[in-house]
Amino acid sequence: MVGPVSSESEVILEILFRYYGGWAAPSIYFLGFAGVVKFANIRIGGLSGIYNAPHLHCKFTALVEHEEGGRVTKFFALDKWLPGHKFLQIVDIESYPGSYEVQYDEEWLAITQKLNCVFPLTF
Repeated sequence: MVGPVSSESEVILEILFRYYGGWAAPSIYFLGFAGVVKFANIRIGGLSGIYNAPHLHCKFTALVEHEEGGRVTKFFALDKWLPGHKFLQIVDIESYPGSYEVQYDEEWLAITQKLNCVFPLTF
């Protein structure tokens, strides 16, 4: 006899079936295994990982201009969240008229599709 499936297991299964991203719950959007989506004119990357364990206590910000007057990438990383820590970051981003819906980022989508042979969509 199989017991009931916990909600955590259901969310994990929901994420596995949304390889390229999508709504995992009413207010939770899974970025997909590429970890990058576009919303209006903003490219959002939710890549996580630990570069160097001693730096876990640091907040890191960087601004990279790819070419003079061209695209700019803003990096922002926070330290490991601990109970009692409070943080608020307000980001002012210029908005352009157009569609305000979550879209796949073409570059990261292409990379993810190339890796389908390594990380298959079926289990």
